[in-house]
Amino acid sequence: SGMLENPMTGPPKDMFRMTVDPEDAPNTPTFIRIEFVNGAPTKVVNKTAGVEYSDPLEAFNYLNEVAGANGIGRIDIVENRFVGIKSRGVYETPAGTVLRAAHLDLEGITLDREVMRIRDTLSAEFARLCYYGFWYAPEMDLIMNSINFSQKNVTGGVELKLYKGNVIVTGRESPVPCTVQIWLPWTLKMAVKAWSTTLWMLKASFASML
Repeated sequence: SGMLENPMTGPPKDMFRMTVDPEDAPNTPTFIRIEFVNGAPTKVVNKTAGVEYSDPLEAFNYLNEVAGANGIGRIDIVENRFVGIKSRGVYETPAGTVLRAAHLDLEGITLDREVMRIRDTLSAEFARLCYYGFWYAPEMDLIMNSINFSQKNVTGGVELKLYKGNVIVTGRESPVPCTVQIWLPWTLKMAVKAWSTTLWMLKASFASML
């Protein structure tokens, strides 16, 4: 409300409660590590300060603190409300921003490509149902079961650098990565087979023309 009703008016600096302005954030980065088991975060380690948190609430609150101190997690959007009107919203989600970046990156080495593609389509529907308040709808149960299944191998750790509003992934590892070593030779084998078949068909075509 107020000044935010004008979409050309930027939010004033004093309206934020959880994050500092990225321009005022520390000039030195903070390095952290987040560990996941079956898609759920289980530990947050601040490698710069040498502290770690395993309790879910404590870890989430700490991420809010450390990410907010680095100017991370601000968003200014115009939403489409359920009742059909547009509404501008300015939000702060420091912990959520960092967790999402880490989680998506870990999925990159643990999820099958097609599973990830389907997960992406379900994510949009999941967000829509949450936004409209349909948490206990049967279609939400369907989506949640599918997403939970997709996360069974999303286990590992992601290391990140937090710096002046940016979340920068510096490394990732998993004991159960999607096995490139298995699929790559198979892919090359199929490519060679397809190329050999193509050459044979071309040779047969030329022979029939003679």
